[in-house]
Amino acid sequence: MTGPDRPPYPLRTQRLALRPVRAGDLDAIHAHRSLPEVARYLPHEPHTRETTADTLRRAIAGAAPAEPGDRLDLAVEDASGRIVGEVLLKRDAKPLTGEIGFAFHPDPHGTGIATEAVTAPLGPAFDGFGRHRVIGIRDGLNTWADEPELAAPGETES
Repeated sequence: MTGPDRPPYPLRTQRLALRPVRAGDLDAIHAHRSLPEVARYLPHEPHTRETTADTLRRAIAGAAPAEPGDRLDLAVEDASGRIVGEVLLKRDAKPLTGEIGFAFHPDPHGTGIATEAVTAPLGPAFDGFGRHRVIGIRDGLNTWADEPELAAPGETES
């Protein structure tokens, strides 16, 4: 089903497909969420398998950001179908504002995959979800962020 809060999935880029996470993604999502070098820049410790499973259950239950605080967790698949990361869209309590976040396995680091993936859901965020502003927050100590994921898609960095 598609509509204002549910664009057609997958969202496609030149090299990627983004779609809502599903239960069968547990192993792939856990592969990066459990890594200390990934969790270091996220608001949680490295996940246990149980924590990742709980996170996926919550994400699947709330697959459209309809209310403030709701999140849409998109799995990022490369051309081979392998999940290399996630992009998260969150509906902010501020009117017409959303937040974007992301986490990726280290393997595609330096390939531009993160920038490409972060750009993909901006169209639906603005057009489909009616957001006028989408913000992203990055830890300033994140040395992996040598690709300007948040600035390249057209946002400003402050």
